[in-house]
Amino acid sequence: MVTTGTQVERRLAIVVVLTTMVCLIVTVFAAYCAATLEFTCAVSIVENHAIPEFTSVYGDVYVCAWGVPAIGMIWGLWLARKPCCSLLSLTVYVAAACIFMVSWLVYTLLAFYLVNQSFLVGSSF
Repeated sequence: MVTTGTQVERRLAIVVVLTTMVCLIVTVFAAYCAATLEFTCAVSIVENHAIPEFTSVYGDVYVCAWGVPAIGMIWGLWLARKPCCSLLSLTVYVAAACIFMVSWLVYTLLAFYLVNQSFLVGSSF
């Protein structure tokens, strides 16, 4: 029976850590490339249109997302340093990576959606 105290061999832990790292890097890279294009070439930026504050904040912090794969690499190396690691710690590592990836993609998509909308300020219908 598998419990939270079950030990995982280093071989399996390294495979899990490496695949999780690849997913983190691909997610951050895709969001970074899309954001770079959006904030340098988009019509709303080139023509100096006002953008929503939510998107403006995203434009200021999207570069910082590269810190997460770095932290994930350190955490993953720490998990794989011993001959065995607990299944619970490996599960928490993967869950934290998944939560980050989903939340970052939702934040990115919402920022892009808002920057491409037209808002009527102060007008009545």
